[in-house]
Amino acid sequence: MSERIEKLPAVYIMANFHRGTIYVGVTSDLWQRVWDHKNKRFGGFTAERDLNRLVWYEHHQSMEDAIHREKLLKRWHRAWKFRIIEEMNPEWRDLHDDIDPIATLVEPKAQPRPAPGGRNKDERWSAQQKRLSKACSTISVTPKSLTPLAPSPRRRPGPGFLLGSKQIS
Repeated sequence: MSERIEKLPAVYIMANFHRGTIYVGVTSDLWQRVWDHKNKRFGGFTAERDLNRLVWYEHHQSMEDAIHREKLLKRWHRAWKFRIIEEMNPEWRDLHDDIDPIATLVEPKAQPRPAPGGRNKDERWSAQQKRLSKACSTISVTPKSLTPLAPSPRRRPGPGFLLGSKQIS
């Protein structure tokens, strides 16, 4: 490719062969990063396993969005990653020389990203109130007789209440 592509944050998947080992990464310069992987400029996972094919990618408006998407994809099951690769690239061919940032640009979402835990603060509070009501109905107490637990670094996050010395989740 004679003309360099404008730098945009991108999430990408590298592979060594069809349905082989895969690696999910994020970069601000996709063409250069893939070239680095192909030429083993970085040691580690991709060099050791000869991951030299760009099989899937998408560009984002901001690095924050790209990093969020990369973290999400890294938690996905392998079969889900195969599905998105095969939707874009059914033959698993190397896309390095065909990078098109405009065609793969993901539009930012109009709504704010949910807080950790998958929900925003109001939804978590509403869910907490529902659990509290359910707990109260099963043990015949009113919500006013329950004391919220103080946050503790040893406790996993989530709602919890004390009724006397008994914890209700």
